[in-house]
Amino acid sequence: MRYTEQESSELSEQSSELSGFRQQSSELNENRQLLCDCQCPAVESLIQ
Repeated sequence: MRYTEQESSELSEQSSELSGFRQQSSELNENRQLLCDCQCPAVESLIQ
């Protein structure tokens, strides 16, 4: 499949957004593990 210039630039934008999102979600997981148990129920329901 061949892409036009515009399509390929849009695709690369999307993929960089995706990788940024992956990074954010892994940071979220780390933060969730750092949260203490007393906060858990409310925060867990927000995150999921």
